Amino acid sequence: MKQQEQHENLSSGRDVRRRKSTAKQREDQFAADLDVVISSTPGRRFIWSLLEEAQIFKDAFAAEASSTAYVLGQQSYGKKVFGLLNTQRRMENYALMVQENTHG
Repeated sequence: MKQQEQHENLSSGRDVRRRKSTAKQREDQFAADLDVVISSTPGRRFIWSLLEEAQIFKDAFAAEASSTAYVLGQQSYGKKVFGLLNTQRRMENYALMVQENTHG
């Protein structure tokens, strides 16, 4: 019985490592995909529209509590998207995105 428990524990350890490896691969692929998107004019326009819709730079307060909660939810998602841009290379593209979308 002890050997079986030991085997299950080792198997479980392998499963944990495999899941961590898979999660890391997905994270790396997501980062690579985001780099491609933010590097293109249409991609920057798309991300700009997400940030604009999320109203992350506006006051969330509204007269109705439910409206405030709704805007806060939008802002939470927008801040997550904005946070993904927080690397040197992406921030350079972010600055370009702001320039492209505030002229006009």
